[in-house]
Amino acid sequence: MAIKAMLVNSDNIDSVPLEAALQDNGFLLVYTSACSDNATLNIEACNPDIVVINTNTPSKHTLDIVSTINRNTPRPIVMFSEQGDSETIADATKAGVSAYVLNDIRSYRIKSIVDAAIARFNELQRLKDELSETRSKLDDRKSIERAKGLLMSKRNVSENEAYRQLQKMAMAQNKKIGEIAKNILAMADLIG
Repeated sequence: MAIKAMLVNSDNIDSVPLEAALQDNGFLLVYTSACSDNATLNIEACNPDIVVINTNTPSKHTLDIVSTINRNTPRPIVMFSEQGDSETIADATKAGVSAYVLNDIRSYRIKSIVDAAIARFNELQRLKDELSETRSKLDDRKSIERAKGLLMSKRNVSENEAYRQLQKMAMAQNKKIGEIAKNILAMADLIG
């Protein structure tokens, strides 16, 4: 199945060579547009697998759009640019560009560039998901500890017994123990 690519053209530069290179390598162009604030809407409508940005120099506005895409509709982004200083590349990468290609739209290189961008994006997404899951588990653990402390003081029970009570409530309500702990803490805050 062909990879769907959305081409975003910044700086009014000629996108025909890049369009041809993408199509020659089997990519399906689902949308070609100028760089605008509507990029995330266009992405939601077209649902491309990858976004390709063609620019002379990535402006702050272009990088803001990349950040918005990365935040709202994350997907691999490849940027072809004439500007190759370290600061620009670092800014583009921080904004969410998966591959930054300087001054080179050679058809035979497109597939490997896109493959590398997709692999980098997928690895970064995996790490973000893992970090989010770890933070959630830590937050649950803190809530459980606080809820156990509350149960221990209010019901005059041991730590093990407080934990067993949390487990029983979680099983009875078919919820995770962390969610039960947060509910107990919310109620305690409400009551005072």
